[in-house]
Amino acid sequence: MSLTGIVLVFVTIFSLFTASLAAQVGDAWLPPPTQELGLREAKVEKGADAEALLWRVHITDELRGSDPETQYKHYMRVKIYTARGVEKHSNVELQAARNIGIRFVKGRTLKPDGTIVELRKDAIHEQVLVKESGRKVKATVFAMPAVEPGAIIEYQWTEFRSNALANYIRISLQREIPVWNLEYLVKPLSLGFSGYSMYTRAFNCQPGGWVDDKLGYSKMAMKDIPAFREEPRMPPEAQVRGWMLIYYSDKEQSNPDKYWKEFGKEAYRGFRQQAKVNGDVKSKAAELTANLASPEEKAIALAEFCRTKIKNIFSVTSGITAEQRSKMKLKEQEPADTLKAGMGTSYQINILFAALATAAGLETRLAKVADSEDVSFSPNSADGYFLSSYDIAVKTGENWRFFDPGSPYQSAGSLRWQEEGQMALVTDSKEPVFVRTPFRTPAETLTRRKANLVLAEDGTLTGKVSVEMTGHSGAFQKALFDEDSEAEREKYLTERLKRRLAGAEAASVRMEGAGDLTKPFRYSYEITVPGYAQRTGRRLFFQPGFFAKGSEPMFAAADRVHDVAFSYGWLEEDTVEIQLPAGYKLENAEAPPGANLGQTGSYQVSIGVTDEQASVVYKRKFEWGREGKLYFPVKSYPVLKQAFDGLHEMDNHLLTLRKE
Repeated sequence: MSLTGIVLVFVTIFSLFTASLAAQVGDAWLPPPTQELGLREAKVEKGADAEALLWRVHITDELRGSDPETQYKHYMRVKIYTARGVEKHSNVELQAARNIGIRFVKGRTLKPDGTIVELRKDAIHEQVLVKESGRKVKATVFAMPAVEPGAIIEYQWTEFRSNALANYIRISLQREIPVWNLEYLVKPLSLGFSGYSMYTRAFNCQPGGWVDDKLGYSKMAMKDIPAFREEPRMPPEAQVRGWMLIYYSDKEQSNPDKYWKEFGKEAYRGFRQQAKVNGDVKSKAAELTANLASPEEKAIALAEFCRTKIKNIFSVTSGITAEQRSKMKLKEQEPADTLKAGMGTSYQINILFAALATAAGLETRLAKVADSEDVSFSPNSADGYFLSSYDIAVKTGENWRFFDPGSPYQSAGSLRWQEEGQMALVTDSKEPVFVRTPFRTPAETLTRRKANLVLAEDGTLTGKVSVEMTGHSGAFQKALFDEDSEAEREKYLTERLKRRLAGAEAASVRMEGAGDLTKPFRYSYEITVPGYAQRTGRRLFFQPGFFAKGSEPMFAAADRVHDVAFSYGWLEEDTVEIQLPAGYKLENAEAPPGANLGQTGSYQVSIGVTDEQASVVYKRKFEWGREGKLYFPVKSYPVLKQAFDGLHEMDNHLLTLRKE
């Protein structure tokens, strides 16, 4: 058949499929809810600015050849009650992870008088959003037209998700606003295996039951769902927001110990088949470990080679463009192939490391690891889905040490923060065992900040600033900026400074280490801040803690719903030297008292002056998260808030200058 004929057949099949899906699910608008147009007050949560009258999702699992795909067709109907509700909900953001595509977006506004205003197609855009945490997310955004208090907005969209785990799908059961009616209609995936059934497991909520409808869907409905409240430093959403896992299995697992033993043995067999050692691998391992004695030194050297010399094709650091990557035919390859090519996927790089370590005489295992950014894991949860990450375990003495050279921004012998302090199943042919991974010390995630500044008599502050970040903080910043141009990086840093220091102007912004696997992340700039010091008569009042100036308290709310969870421990070291204006003297150079934070951390500040009081030198050291002390139950929030409020007050300590 000619290429044209193949295309025509494909288009015909796709058109028939699309028409069939539309007929089953329906993409038309529901009849206008005239009764709800007259509502003036929220029903589920009194005083709410808006509520979802209906949130309906049709889910269809499909197998496109060997590639599974899940389609989520959403229908949202939201009632707006207040002017604040108009401000918060008229601008819609449909966020999407990398494996999610959003299409078929449409919307309309039903005004209180019944008038309908359609959403224009040219009002729908795609853009990258920077969240408060600094994380970037891809989103489809649009502003609903003619929204006012009393109106109802409706919008529909379809998510296309490439599903690497064909027999698992996740559904959210809670939104940022209260929901009157939630409906999920799921068309189960036909796996082609006899005896497989659909199972569900709910988290952080009590969902309704499932019933089958006439179109082949399984339906679940819930009513009067409270809003999900996002809070700073809360546990990952999957641990606090209502959601459900849908999966397919031939049986429910009732014996976790037996399940994990068989799971670990099977994973080990697959690992050994992949981590093959040949002559090239042996030669390279011998070359890299020639002058090293201890197993730990050998493992670190091999991991660093794999991390820095073998390109990760999915990382910006590889120099491979998205277009080039799209043309690559990803295939299974042995460690020798990865070594020869000098590139591979994250998994292929980790398998190469395992083969090299084995060739060097080290005992290696595949370790399946829980991800703390996702579901809180316990071995009682007998399903491999909950061990979503992997590392390579190497026996160094009596203990296992974990490596992940496939993650380019992690130094050799360290893991992503999501895998620290987690249960890892070290696979084995006979007795797989669970081992908890260690935490990195706060000193290994160091932010060192320096500022050399000049304070003028009118209160203007000028000078040069430099910041260096290592460990988890450095890795996060590298991932944040690695795809950005120099102009985009400069814009981001400048805007962040202006949010903290009103009227500030930054110049000569320079960033180093983003996209570099061997250097720390650094940035520097020149700063001008008008009105940094406040003048009263013959006195100037100023804050020597430049890096905390204008920052908000970490915990502003008086009370809290969720526990507090820090991602990782860290250490901050600040040195600020401020040259004082001529003719002014410090009335005192008293430093804040500091704080002993027990086993969790410490806070120390010192303030000194140079000869003849020409300059003041401020030094601050703050350590947090010792020994993995990162999680605090909500009942301890008042004490935690009091502690951080005290630190914030000391950070904002003022000094007084008096004109002679």
